[in-house]
Amino acid sequence: MQKYIGNKDFSNAIHFLIKSKNYYSLFYGSGGLEKSIYTADAKFICAEKNPECKKHETSMMATIEYSDYKDLIEDNVFTREDFIFADPPYKFSTRRAGRKYYKFEFSEKDHIEFLNYIAWLPSRIMLTHPECDLYNEYLKDWYREDLHYMTHAGLLTRCT
Repeated sequence: MQKYIGNKDFSNAIHFLIKSKNYYSLFYGSGGLEKSIYTADAKFICAEKNPECKKHETSMMATIEYSDYKDLIEDNVFTREDFIFADPPYKFSTRRAGRKYYKFEFSEKDHIEFLNYIAWLPSRIMLTHPECDLYNEYLKDWYREDLHYMTHAGLLTRCT
């Protein structure tokens, strides 16, 4: 597995995957979840704004559209049988190093826009982001599971 900031191939999150008709990933990155041995049978349709992530692409498990997550949402009709995974760039206030990692970072406005975009979707959605007031407020009615795992900077809690 290639090391990549935001890698989502952490086995304690995989158990949330639900057998679904269609799988979508809004932020492909290095494809940690999409290339995981735990999701080998799932076929993902993925959005990724950064074409540099193409080096991580795997065509057997994912169809990657190099576009913004909004394009993927607007170009598809979602149902309750669909599963959407979203691991957006984390808010700066939740990053221990306090530095930029991504070519396309999210501003506060971008986070709010993203949360408003996914709020109306009828699908089952798994969203990961470190705990923060903004996500807690917008997702207060969502089921939440705290995932704890070690990073080079120590124990991190990521909310799902």
